[in-house]
Amino acid sequence: EKISDHYFDICIVGGGIAGNYLAHLLTQISSDKASRKNYKLKICVIEEHKEIGLPFQCAGIVSQKILKLTKIPPHLILNRVKEAHLFAPNGEKIQVIAQEQPVILDRIAFDKFFAQRAQNKGVLYYLSEKFLKFKRLDSEWVEVTTNKHVFHCHILVGADGPVSAVGRQLNRKNTLVPAAQVRARIQWPNYVTSMYFDQQWRELFGYVVPEGANGICRIGLACLRHTPKKLEIFCNKIGVKPHELLDRQGGILPINLPTRFVWNNVVLIGDAAGFVKATTGGGIIMILSAARILAPILLIALNKGDYSYHFLRWKYQIPVKLSIGIELKIHYLIRLFLLNLRTEDYRQLFHFYYLPKIRSMVYRDADMDFPAKVILKIVLTSEFWIWCVPIVLRKWRLLPYIIRALFT
Repeated sequence: EKISDHYFDICIVGGGIAGNYLAHLLTQISSDKASRKNYKLKICVIEEHKEIGLPFQCAGIVSQKILKLTKIPPHLILNRVKEAHLFAPNGEKIQVIAQEQPVILDRIAFDKFFAQRAQNKGVLYYLSEKFLKFKRLDSEWVEVTTNKHVFHCHILVGADGPVSAVGRQLNRKNTLVPAAQVRARIQWPNYVTSMYFDQQWRELFGYVVPEGANGICRIGLACLRHTPKKLEIFCNKIGVKPHELLDRQGGILPINLPTRFVWNNVVLIGDAAGFVKATTGGGIIMILSAARILAPILLIALNKGDYSYHFLRWKYQIPVKLSIGIELKIHYLIRLFLLNLRTEDYRQLFHFYYLPKIRSMVYRDADMDFPAKVILKIVLTSEFWIWCVPIVLRKWRLLPYIIRALFT
């Protein structure tokens, strides 16, 4: 029999980085001026796995913005990379160096860090508990049913990953691409991350991310079919021996534009909302940025007693679309082009990069999360159009997708 005396202001489904960071932020600001009610905010996090941070499903490479968005202890940063090596299908390589130097996170400890801070401030965590369904009782309350309890809350937050059960009940589904990763102890420069483009895994790219001085690299890719087999082919291609493999991980990437992610009393965030860069499958910075918008809005909603779609749309969905949403569109458009490049197109693209003017722009303005600034500068060059127009003319069927992305 399910226990039904659990009442909360906010119920978060999903104990990944999106849910944990949001819970942490809410406890940080709930005592500030944004909250005028004289009571302690009641928050719970429902997580189906028995341990926060597991299973491990991430390459863990993020930009230095992570250090500006939140304060994390130094031990969570395993490594910093200075160069990115990009390989075309024919083996041609370019070496990309920019002012921004990404960091490699201990993802398991990173997730646990924010969960622990939230728990220390009174957030209740229900582990090994699977969300089943929710029902909106009225404008004030939502009933949330798990395999063990029945919860009641004012606001339900779906932070339950790319295959979101909360989103599915609202008829919102992501376009999904399977991903696979291994960790291997190999000889690799710990300051270099590499990306390998190939038609066999055209939906993303193969990558090698060094964890640091421990000599371990995270090696993975994403593609629609036969993903584990394609990862084996990729490992062979870069010379990874079977005895060097330490462990394997699998996952799913949502590759689409975030359209709608608010309803009456319900919001989505993170992978559940599609806050993922279509170029790389990463989303940590996007998730943290969205959470910083959402957290104060949830407190205002509780103060006003307004959990309506209209309020949440204007205060959360629209600001997110006008900030990270624009950048996610740029990533999506870049991916459309990459999906349609031939080997010869890659060769021309690599030569285009080596133009002094373009290399200077990339070094000065490249941003792995927010590429709009450098892309705009590149698009305004005549050299870009000389390279790009033939591809667009050849792949004219891309135009409807480009238009839809621009106006979604």
